[in-house]
Amino acid sequence: MTILYILQKHSLSLALRCLAPAQFRLLATIVLSLADLGAAMPLQELLESKGHAVTWSSESASGPAHKSANFDLVILDAEQASCVAACEAWRDHDPPPGVLFLGRSQEASQRSAQARATLIASNAAAATLEEEIAKVLSLRFAGRMSGPYARALLGLGAATDALTDAARIVKGARQLDLALVRECLRWRAYDYVSATELVPALRERRALTVPEVDVTRLLDGTHTVQQLVSAHSGDGILTGRLLWALFSAGAAQATRGPPDEATPARRVITATRKHLQARQLRLANATHYDVLEVGRDANAQRVDYAARTLAVRYAPDRLAAIDLGEVAPLVAGTWQQILIARQVLMSPADRANYDRSIDANRAKLKSPWAFEIGDPTVAEDFFRRGQQALVAGEAFKAVSGIAGACRNHPDHPTYEAYLCWARFRAEVDRGGERDALIGKERQTAEQALLGRRPWPLALVALALLCSADNDPDSARFHLGEALSVDPKLPIAKQLLGRLG
Repeated sequence: MTILYILQKHSLSLALRCLAPAQFRLLATIVLSLADLGAAMPLQELLESKGHAVTWSSESASGPAHKSANFDLVILDAEQASCVAACEAWRDHDPPPGVLFLGRSQEASQRSAQARATLIASNAAAATLEEEIAKVLSLRFAGRMSGPYARALLGLGAATDALTDAARIVKGARQLDLALVRECLRWRAYDYVSATELVPALRERRALTVPEVDVTRLLDGTHTVQQLVSAHSGDGILTGRLLWALFSAGAAQATRGPPDEATPARRVITATRKHLQARQLRLANATHYDVLEVGRDANAQRVDYAARTLAVRYAPDRLAAIDLGEVAPLVAGTWQQILIARQVLMSPADRANYDRSIDANRAKLKSPWAFEIGDPTVAEDFFRRGQQALVAGEAFKAVSGIAGACRNHPDHPTYEAYLCWARFRAEVDRGGERDALIGKERQTAEQALLGRRPWPLALVALALLCSADNDPDSARFHLGEALSVDPKLPIAKQLLGRLG
Protein backbone atom coordinates (compact mmCIF):
# COMPACT_ATOMS: atom_id res chain seq x y z
CA MET A 1 0.00 0.00 0.00
CA THR A 2 1.19 3.51 -0.74
CA ILE A 3 1.55 6.21 1.86
CA LEU A 4 -1.35 8.09 0.26
CA TYR A 5 -3.68 5.12 0.54
CA ILE A 6 -2.68 4.23 4.09
CA LEU A 7 -3.23 7.72 5.41
CA GLN A 8 -6.34 8.35 3.31
CA LYS A 9 -7.93 5.13 4.50
CA HIS A 10 -7.88 6.33 8.09
CA SER A 11 -8.55 10.04 7.46
CA LEU A 12 -10.74 11.54 10.13
CA SER A 13 -12.32 14.18 7.89
CA LEU A 14 -11.77 16.15 4.73
CA ALA A 15 -11.45 19.42 6.61
CA LEU A 16 -9.03 20.25 9.39
CA ARG A 17 -11.13 19.77 12.46
CA CYS A 18 -8.30 21.13 14.58
CA LEU A 19 -8.56 24.55 12.92
CA ALA A 20 -10.73 27.27 14.32
CA PRO A 21 -14.10 27.50 12.50
CA ALA A 22 -13.20 30.82 10.87
CA GLN A 23 -10.20 29.22 9.22
CA PHE A 24 -12.16 26.75 7.12
CA ARG A 25 -15.28 28.71 6.32
CA LEU A 26 -16.55 28.27 2.78
CA LEU A 27 -16.44 31.98 1.94
CA ALA A 28 -12.88 33.22 1.80
CA THR A 29 -10.81 36.33 1.39
CA ILE A 30 -8.84 35.76 -1.79
CA VAL A 31 -6.07 37.71 -3.48
CA LEU A 32 -5.56 37.22 -7.20
CA SER A 33 -1.80 37.61 -7.60
CA LEU A 34 -1.99 37.75 -11.38
CA ALA A 35 -0.04 40.18 -13.53
CA ASP A 36 -2.54 39.90 -16.40
CA LEU A 37 -5.61 42.05 -15.76
CA GLY A 38 -7.43 40.35 -18.62
CA ALA A 39 -7.15 36.99 -16.84
CA ALA A 40 -7.87 38.44 -13.40
CA MET A 41 -11.13 40.26 -14.19
CA PRO A 42 -13.34 37.31 -15.22
CA LEU A 43 -11.90 35.17 -12.44
CA GLN A 44 -12.62 37.89 -9.88
CA GLU A 45 -16.22 38.21 -11.12
CA LEU A 46 -16.70 34.46 -10.91
CA LEU A 47 -15.35 34.19 -7.38
CA GLU A 48 -17.30 37.19 -6.15
CA SER A 49 -20.47 35.69 -7.57
CA LYS A 50 -19.85 32.76 -5.21
CA GLY A 51 -19.65 35.10 -2.22
CA HIS A 52 -15.88 35.32 -1.79
CA ALA A 53 -14.16 38.61 -0.99
CA VAL A 54 -11.67 39.02 -3.82
CA THR A 55 -8.81 41.47 -4.31
CA TRP A 56 -6.74 41.71 -7.47
CA SER A 57 -3.16 42.76 -6.85
CA SER A 58 -0.53 42.46 -9.57
CA GLU A 59 2.04 43.70 -7.04
CA SER A 60 1.51 40.57 -4.92
CA ALA A 61 2.47 38.29 -7.82
CA SER A 62 5.95 38.15 -6.27
CA GLY A 63 4.76 37.84 -2.65
CA PRO A 64 2.78 39.79 -0.03
CA ALA A 65 2.75 43.47 -0.93
CA HIS A 66 2.16 44.48 2.70
CA LYS A 67 3.13 42.86 5.99
CA SER A 68 -0.38 43.39 7.28
CA ALA A 69 -1.96 41.53 4.36
CA ASN A 70 -4.25 38.80 5.63
CA PHE A 71 -5.86 36.50 3.09
CA ASP A 72 -7.24 33.00 3.29
CA LEU A 73 -6.11 32.13 -0.23
CA VAL A 74 -3.69 33.41 -2.84
CA ILE A 75 -4.02 32.43 -6.51
CA LEU A 76 -0.77 32.60 -8.50
CA ASP A 77 -0.13 32.41 -12.24
CA ALA A 78 1.77 29.16 -12.81
CA GLU A 79 2.68 30.24 -16.33
CA GLN A 80 5.07 32.78 -14.80
CA ALA A 81 8.56 31.49 -13.92
CA SER A 82 8.54 33.60 -10.74
CA CYS A 83 5.52 31.79 -9.28
CA VAL A 84 7.60 29.28 -7.28
CA ALA A 85 9.51 32.03 -5.48
CA ALA A 86 6.25 33.92 -4.97
CA CYS A 87 4.68 30.84 -3.42
CA GLU A 88 7.52 30.56 -0.90
CA ALA A 89 7.23 34.27 -0.10
CA TRP A 90 3.54 33.85 0.65
CA ARG A 91 4.30 30.83 2.82
CA ASP A 92 6.72 32.99 4.78
CA HIS A 93 3.84 35.34 5.57
CA ASP A 94 2.18 35.24 8.98
CA PRO A 95 -0.51 33.96 8.86
CA PRO A 96 0.15 31.88 5.74
CA PRO A 97 -2.66 31.67 3.19
CA GLY A 98 -3.50 28.63 1.14
CA VAL A 99 -1.85 28.70 -2.30
CA LEU A 100 -3.52 27.72 -5.57
CA PHE A 101 -1.70 27.72 -8.91
CA LEU A 102 -3.50 28.60 -12.14
CA GLY A 103 -2.24 27.32 -15.49
CA ARG A 104 -2.52 24.76 -18.28
CA SER A 105 0.95 24.17 -19.74
CA GLN A 106 3.51 21.47 -18.97
CA GLU A 107 5.71 24.18 -17.48
CA ALA A 108 2.89 25.19 -15.14
CA SER A 109 2.53 21.58 -14.01
CA GLN A 110 6.26 21.31 -13.34
CA ARG A 111 6.26 24.56 -11.35
CA SER A 112 3.32 23.49 -9.23
CA ALA A 113 5.09 20.23 -8.42
CA GLN A 114 8.26 22.12 -7.57
CA ALA A 115 6.32 24.44 -5.26
CA ARG A 116 4.24 21.56 -3.84
CA ALA A 117 1.07 23.45 -4.68
CA THR A 118 -2.27 22.49 -6.22
CA LEU A 119 -2.64 23.35 -9.90
CA ILE A 120 -5.99 24.04 -11.54
CA ALA A 121 -6.59 24.72 -15.22
CA SER A 122 -7.21 28.35 -16.06
CA ASN A 123 -10.40 27.33 -17.93
CA ALA A 124 -11.74 25.08 -15.15
CA ALA A 125 -15.47 25.04 -14.55
CA ALA A 126 -16.84 27.07 -11.66
CA ALA A 127 -17.78 23.97 -9.68
CA THR A 128 -14.28 22.52 -10.08
CA LEU A 129 -12.72 25.80 -9.01
CA GLU A 130 -14.92 25.95 -5.91
CA GLU A 131 -14.06 22.37 -5.01
CA GLU A 132 -10.31 23.00 -5.29
CA ILE A 133 -10.55 26.21 -3.29
CA ALA A 134 -12.33 24.34 -0.50
CA LYS A 135 -9.59 21.69 -0.47
CA VAL A 136 -6.78 24.24 -0.41
CA LEU A 137 -8.46 26.20 2.37
CA SER A 138 -8.90 23.10 4.48
CA LEU A 139 -5.19 22.33 4.03
CA ARG A 140 -3.75 25.83 4.15
CA PHE A 141 -1.26 24.78 6.81
CA ALA A 142 0.04 21.93 4.64
CA GLY A 143 2.32 24.20 2.63
CA ARG A 144 5.24 23.51 4.92
CA MET A 145 6.37 21.34 7.75
CA SER A 146 7.98 23.89 10.05
CA GLY A 147 7.84 25.09 13.63
CA PRO A 148 5.80 28.24 12.94
CA TYR A 149 3.27 26.33 10.83
CA ALA A 150 2.95 23.57 13.41
CA ARG A 151 2.55 25.97 16.35
CA ALA A 152 -0.10 27.96 14.47
CA LEU A 153 -1.98 24.84 13.41
CA LEU A 154 -1.91 23.26 16.86
CA GLY A 155 -2.56 26.52 18.72
CA LEU A 156 0.67 26.30 20.72
CA GLY A 157 1.43 30.01 20.84
CA ALA A 158 4.89 31.55 20.68
CA ALA A 159 8.09 29.55 20.34
CA THR A 160 10.09 28.60 23.42
CA ASP A 161 13.21 26.46 23.23
CA ALA A 162 13.71 23.88 20.48
CA LEU A 163 13.29 20.80 22.69
CA THR A 164 10.16 22.04 24.43
CA ASP A 165 8.63 23.07 21.12
CA ALA A 166 9.44 19.66 19.64
CA ALA A 167 7.80 17.87 22.58
CA ARG A 168 4.69 20.04 22.31
CA ILE A 169 4.42 19.49 18.55
CA VAL A 170 4.80 15.71 18.91
CA LYS A 171 2.10 15.65 21.56
CA GLY A 172 -0.28 17.84 19.56
CA ALA A 173 0.26 15.84 16.37
CA ARG A 174 -1.13 12.65 17.92
CA GLN A 175 -4.66 13.91 17.21
CA LEU A 176 -3.85 15.70 13.96
CA ASP A 177 -6.23 15.19 11.07
CA LEU A 178 -4.71 12.84 8.54
CA ALA A 179 -5.81 14.90 5.55
CA LEU A 180 -3.11 17.42 6.41
CA VAL A 181 -0.54 14.74 7.23
CA ARG A 182 -1.20 13.04 3.91
CA GLU A 183 -0.89 16.28 1.97
CA CYS A 184 2.40 17.18 3.65
CA LEU A 185 4.03 13.77 3.36
CA ARG A 186 2.97 12.94 -0.17
CA TRP A 187 5.55 15.38 -1.51
CA ARG A 188 8.20 13.60 0.56
CA ALA A 189 7.15 9.99 -0.13
CA TYR A 190 10.48 9.00 -1.69
CA ASP A 191 12.71 11.11 0.55
CA TYR A 192 15.01 9.41 3.05
CA VAL A 193 14.51 10.31 6.70
CA SER A 194 17.30 11.01 9.18
CA ALA A 195 16.89 11.95 12.83
CA THR A 196 18.61 15.03 14.22
CA GLU A 197 20.05 15.47 17.70
CA LEU A 198 16.60 16.44 18.97
CA VAL A 199 15.34 12.85 18.77
CA PRO A 200 17.63 11.47 21.52
CA ALA A 201 16.70 14.51 23.61
CA LEU A 202 13.00 13.77 23.11
CA ARG A 203 13.57 10.18 24.21
CA GLU A 204 15.42 11.31 27.31
CA ARG A 205 12.66 13.72 28.18
CA ARG A 206 10.17 10.83 27.75
CA ALA A 207 8.23 12.89 25.23
CA LEU A 208 7.79 9.86 22.96
CA THR A 209 5.61 6.83 23.45
CA VAL A 210 7.13 3.35 23.16
CA PRO A 211 5.80 2.83 19.60
CA GLU A 212 7.13 6.26 18.63
CA VAL A 213 10.55 5.37 20.02
CA ASP A 214 10.50 2.23 17.87
CA VAL A 215 9.84 4.34 14.78
CA THR A 216 12.65 6.79 15.58
CA ARG A 217 15.14 3.93 15.67
CA LEU A 218 14.53 3.50 11.94
CA LEU A 219 15.36 7.13 11.10
CA ASP A 220 18.94 6.42 10.05
CA GLY A 221 18.85 7.79 6.50
CA THR A 222 18.22 4.40 4.87
CA HIS A 223 14.41 4.40 4.78
CA THR A 224 12.05 6.60 2.79
CA VAL A 225 8.87 8.14 4.14
CA GLN A 226 6.93 5.73 1.93
CA GLN A 227 8.56 2.67 3.42
CA LEU A 228 8.42 3.91 6.99
CA VAL A 229 4.68 4.48 6.77
CA SER A 230 3.80 1.36 4.79
CA ALA A 231 6.28 -1.31 5.80
CA HIS A 232 8.37 -0.54 8.85
CA SER A 233 5.64 0.12 11.35
CA GLY A 234 2.53 -1.72 12.35
CA ASP A 235 0.71 1.59 12.64
CA GLY A 236 0.91 3.78 9.57
CA ILE A 237 -1.24 6.44 11.23
CA LEU A 238 1.10 6.80 14.18
CA THR A 239 4.14 6.87 11.90
CA GLY A 240 2.67 9.47 9.57
CA ARG A 241 1.73 11.81 12.39
CA LEU A 242 5.07 11.34 14.10
CA LEU A 243 7.02 12.05 10.91
CA TRP A 244 4.98 15.22 10.35
CA ALA A 245 5.77 16.32 13.91
CA LEU A 246 9.48 15.52 13.70
CA PHE A 247 9.89 17.28 10.34
CA SER A 248 7.97 20.30 11.64
CA ALA A 249 10.03 20.48 14.82
CA GLY A 250 13.39 20.06 13.08
CA ALA A 251 13.89 16.68 14.74
CA ALA A 252 14.11 14.90 11.38
CA GLN A 253 15.34 15.85 7.93
CA ALA A 254 14.28 14.56 4.52
CA THR A 255 16.73 14.18 1.64
CA ARG A 256 16.24 12.89 -1.91
CA GLY A 257 18.81 10.18 -1.31
CA PRO A 258 20.66 9.03 1.81
CA PRO A 259 22.12 12.21 3.34
CA ASP A 260 25.70 10.97 3.12
CA GLU A 261 27.75 7.78 2.97
CA ALA A 262 28.71 7.80 6.63
CA THR A 263 27.43 4.27 7.22
CA PRO A 264 27.84 1.10 5.15
CA ALA A 265 24.06 0.84 4.66
CA ARG A 266 23.82 4.38 3.30
CA ARG A 267 26.78 3.77 1.01
CA VAL A 268 25.18 0.63 -0.44
CA ILE A 269 21.90 2.42 -1.13
CA THR A 270 23.62 5.42 -2.71
CA ALA A 271 25.85 3.27 -4.91
CA THR A 272 22.98 1.01 -6.01
CA ARG A 273 20.75 3.95 -6.91
CA LYS A 274 23.54 5.47 -9.01
CA HIS A 275 24.29 2.20 -10.77
CA LEU A 276 20.64 1.57 -11.66
CA GLN A 277 20.10 5.10 -12.97
CA ALA A 278 23.34 5.09 -14.97
CA ARG A 279 22.64 1.64 -16.38
CA GLN A 280 19.21 2.67 -17.62
CA LEU A 281 20.71 5.59 -19.54
CA ARG A 282 23.70 3.70 -20.90
CA LEU A 283 21.84 0.63 -22.10
CA ALA A 284 18.63 2.15 -23.44
CA ASN A 285 19.32 0.77 -26.97
CA ALA A 286 22.22 -1.56 -26.26
CA THR A 287 23.09 -4.93 -27.73
CA HIS A 288 23.13 -8.04 -25.56
CA TYR A 289 26.93 -7.92 -25.66
CA ASP A 290 26.94 -4.48 -24.06
CA VAL A 291 24.39 -5.59 -21.46
CA LEU A 292 26.64 -8.43 -20.31
CA GLU A 293 29.90 -6.63 -21.16
CA VAL A 294 31.29 -9.50 -23.20
CA GLY A 295 32.76 -9.58 -26.71
CA ARG A 296 31.52 -11.44 -29.74
CA ASP A 297 34.13 -14.14 -29.04
CA ALA A 298 32.75 -14.91 -25.55
CA ASN A 299 31.95 -18.59 -25.01
CA ALA A 300 29.02 -19.86 -22.96
CA GLN A 301 31.11 -20.06 -19.81
CA ARG A 302 32.10 -16.39 -20.03
CA VAL A 303 28.54 -15.36 -20.81
CA ASP A 304 27.27 -17.23 -17.76
CA TYR A 305 30.03 -15.74 -15.58
CA ALA A 306 29.12 -12.23 -16.73
CA ALA A 307 25.46 -12.77 -15.84
CA ARG A 308 26.38 -14.16 -12.42
CA THR A 309 28.61 -11.18 -11.62
CA LEU A 310 25.82 -8.83 -12.69
CA ALA A 311 23.56 -10.66 -10.24
CA VAL A 312 25.85 -9.58 -7.41
CA ARG A 313 24.84 -6.00 -8.07
CA TYR A 314 21.44 -6.11 -9.77
CA ALA A 315 19.52 -9.28 -8.84
CA PRO A 316 16.10 -8.40 -7.37
CA ASP A 317 16.43 -10.83 -4.47
CA ARG A 318 19.65 -9.12 -3.42
CA LEU A 319 18.11 -5.64 -3.68
CA ALA A 320 14.80 -6.46 -2.00
CA ALA A 321 16.25 -5.82 1.44
CA ILE A 322 17.18 -2.18 0.76
CA ASP A 323 14.94 0.84 0.22
CA LEU A 324 15.75 2.29 -3.20
CA GLY A 325 13.04 4.95 -3.15
CA GLU A 326 11.80 6.14 -6.53
CA VAL A 327 14.57 4.13 -8.26
CA ALA A 328 13.09 0.78 -7.15
CA PRO A 329 10.99 0.30 -10.33
CA LEU A 330 14.21 0.15 -12.36
CA VAL A 331 15.26 -3.14 -10.75
CA ALA A 332 12.83 -5.40 -12.58
CA GLY A 333 13.60 -3.97 -16.02
CA THR A 334 17.34 -4.04 -15.43
CA TRP A 335 17.27 -7.68 -14.36
CA GLN A 336 14.98 -8.72 -17.20
CA GLN A 337 17.39 -7.16 -19.68
CA ILE A 338 20.24 -9.19 -18.19
CA LEU A 339 18.26 -12.45 -18.25
CA ILE A 340 17.23 -11.99 -21.89
CA ALA A 341 20.81 -11.20 -22.93
CA ARG A 342 22.09 -14.31 -21.16
CA GLN A 343 19.37 -16.53 -22.64
CA VAL A 344 20.07 -15.40 -26.21
CA LEU A 345 23.86 -15.55 -26.02
CA MET A 346 23.88 -18.94 -24.28
CA SER A 347 21.90 -20.51 -27.14
CA PRO A 348 24.01 -21.10 -30.30
CA ALA A 349 20.99 -20.90 -32.59
CA ASP A 350 19.50 -17.80 -30.97
CA ARG A 351 22.91 -16.16 -30.86
CA ALA A 352 23.54 -16.78 -34.56
CA ASN A 353 20.19 -15.22 -35.46
CA TYR A 354 20.86 -12.31 -33.16
CA ASP A 355 24.31 -11.70 -34.63
CA ARG A 356 22.85 -11.58 -38.13
CA SER A 357 20.25 -9.08 -36.91
CA ILE A 358 22.69 -6.67 -35.29
CA ASP A 359 25.12 -6.95 -38.22
CA ALA A 360 22.30 -5.94 -40.55
CA ASN A 361 21.63 -2.87 -38.38
CA ARG A 362 25.24 -2.04 -37.59
CA ALA A 363 25.01 1.46 -39.04
CA LYS A 364 22.28 2.30 -36.53
CA LEU A 365 23.98 0.79 -33.48
CA LYS A 366 26.73 2.08 -31.27
CA SER A 367 28.06 -1.01 -29.56
CA PRO A 368 31.67 -1.10 -28.32
CA TRP A 369 31.38 -4.70 -27.19
CA ALA A 370 29.81 -6.00 -30.38
CA PHE A 371 31.72 -4.02 -33.02
CA GLU A 372 34.69 -2.01 -31.75
CA ILE A 373 36.89 -4.60 -30.03
CA GLY A 374 40.10 -5.49 -31.88
CA ASP A 375 42.10 -8.57 -30.92
CA PRO A 376 41.31 -9.16 -27.21
CA THR A 377 44.64 -10.93 -26.73
CA VAL A 378 46.50 -7.84 -27.99
CA ALA A 379 44.59 -5.63 -25.52
CA GLU A 380 45.33 -8.05 -22.69
CA ASP A 381 49.04 -8.08 -23.57
CA PHE A 382 49.16 -4.27 -23.51
CA PHE A 383 47.42 -4.28 -20.13
CA ARG A 384 49.77 -6.91 -18.68
CA ARG A 385 52.81 -4.84 -19.71
CA GLY A 386 51.21 -1.74 -18.21
CA GLN A 387 50.67 -3.50 -14.89
CA GLN A 388 54.25 -4.72 -14.84
CA ALA A 389 55.43 -1.16 -15.42
CA LEU A 390 53.33 0.06 -12.50
CA VAL A 391 54.88 -2.53 -10.21
CA ALA A 392 58.33 -1.47 -11.40
CA GLY A 393 57.54 2.19 -10.68
CA GLU A 394 57.63 3.18 -14.35
CA ALA A 395 54.41 5.18 -14.44
CA PHE A 396 54.86 6.76 -17.88
CA LYS A 397 55.53 3.36 -19.43
CA ALA A 398 52.45 2.05 -17.62
CA VAL A 399 50.30 4.81 -19.14
CA SER A 400 51.52 3.89 -22.61
CA GLY A 401 50.79 0.19 -22.13
CA ILE A 402 47.35 0.57 -20.58
CA ALA A 403 46.35 3.22 -23.14
CA GLY A 404 47.17 0.61 -25.79
CA ALA A 405 44.81 -1.79 -24.07
CA CYS A 406 42.05 0.86 -24.12
CA ARG A 407 42.58 1.48 -27.82
CA ASN A 408 42.30 -2.20 -28.68
CA HIS A 409 39.39 -2.83 -26.32
CA PRO A 410 37.28 0.34 -25.87
CA ASP A 411 34.80 0.55 -22.99
CA HIS A 412 36.57 -2.07 -20.83
CA PRO A 413 36.12 -0.96 -17.19
CA THR A 414 39.34 -2.57 -15.95
CA TYR A 415 41.48 -0.90 -18.56
CA GLU A 416 39.76 2.45 -18.10
CA ALA A 417 40.13 2.41 -14.30
CA TYR A 418 43.78 1.34 -14.35
CA LEU A 419 44.56 4.02 -16.91
CA CYS A 420 43.26 6.60 -14.42
CA TRP A 421 45.54 5.17 -11.72
CA ALA A 422 48.55 5.11 -14.05
CA ARG A 423 47.93 8.67 -15.24
CA PHE A 424 47.73 9.89 -11.66
CA ARG A 425 51.01 8.19 -10.78
CA ALA A 426 52.70 9.59 -13.90
CA GLU A 427 51.52 13.16 -13.36
CA VAL A 428 52.60 13.11 -9.71
CA ASP A 429 56.04 11.91 -10.84
CA ARG A 430 56.08 14.81 -13.27
CA GLY A 431 55.47 17.20 -10.38
CA GLY A 432 51.77 17.83 -10.79
CA GLU A 433 49.55 19.06 -7.94
CA ARG A 434 48.49 15.88 -6.17
CA ASP A 435 45.11 16.94 -4.76
CA ALA A 436 43.80 18.26 -8.07
CA LEU A 437 45.07 15.23 -9.97
CA ILE A 438 43.59 12.62 -7.67
CA GLY A 439 40.17 14.27 -7.65
CA LYS A 440 40.04 14.37 -11.43
CA GLU A 441 41.23 10.80 -12.01
CA ARG A 442 39.03 9.34 -9.28
CA GLN A 443 35.95 11.00 -10.77
CA THR A 444 36.86 9.70 -14.23
CA ALA A 445 37.27 6.16 -12.91
CA GLU A 446 34.00 6.31 -10.97
CA GLN A 447 32.13 7.39 -14.10
CA ALA A 448 33.76 4.61 -16.12
CA LEU A 449 32.51 1.98 -13.65
CA LEU A 450 29.04 3.42 -13.06
CA GLY A 451 26.20 1.17 -14.16
CA ARG A 452 28.56 -1.71 -15.00
CA ARG A 453 28.99 -5.17 -13.66
CA PRO A 454 31.47 -5.35 -10.78
CA TRP A 455 34.85 -6.01 -12.42
CA PRO A 456 37.20 -7.02 -9.55
CA LEU A 457 40.43 -5.51 -10.90
CA ALA A 458 38.65 -2.31 -11.94
CA LEU A 459 37.34 -1.98 -8.37
CA VAL A 460 40.87 -2.48 -7.05
CA ALA A 461 42.10 0.39 -9.23
CA LEU A 462 39.27 2.58 -7.96
CA ALA A 463 40.13 1.59 -4.40
CA LEU A 464 43.74 2.66 -4.99
CA LEU A 465 42.52 6.05 -6.19
CA CYS A 466 40.22 6.40 -3.16
CA SER A 467 43.07 5.51 -0.82
CA ALA A 468 45.31 8.09 -2.49
CA ASP A 469 42.43 10.56 -2.04
CA ASN A 470 42.51 9.93 1.74
CA ASP A 471 39.15 8.15 1.63
CA PRO A 472 39.80 4.72 3.16
CA ASP A 473 36.10 4.03 3.75
CA SER A 474 35.35 4.21 0.03
CA ALA A 475 38.46 2.14 -0.72
CA ARG A 476 37.27 -0.59 1.66
CA PHE A 477 33.80 -0.52 0.10
CA HIS A 478 35.14 -1.06 -3.43
CA LEU A 479 37.51 -3.78 -2.27
CA GLY A 480 34.61 -5.50 -0.55
CA GLU A 481 32.71 -5.45 -3.86
CA ALA A 482 35.74 -6.91 -5.65
CA LEU A 483 36.05 -9.73 -3.12
CA SER A 484 32.32 -10.47 -3.33
CA VAL A 485 32.96 -11.44 -6.97
CA ASP A 486 36.43 -12.95 -6.56
CA PRO A 487 37.00 -13.89 -2.89
CA LYS A 488 40.54 -15.06 -3.58
CA LEU A 489 41.79 -11.97 -5.45
CA PRO A 490 45.26 -11.48 -3.86
CA ILE A 491 45.75 -7.79 -4.59
CA ALA A 492 42.35 -6.91 -3.13
CA LYS A 493 43.04 -8.91 0.05
CA GLN A 494 46.50 -7.34 0.42
CA LEU A 495 45.23 -3.80 -0.03
CA LEU A 496 42.33 -4.39 2.35
CA GLY A 497 44.79 -5.69 4.92
CA ARG A 498 46.87 -2.52 4.63
CA LEU A 499 43.82 -0.33 5.07
CA GLY A 500 42.86 -2.23 8.24
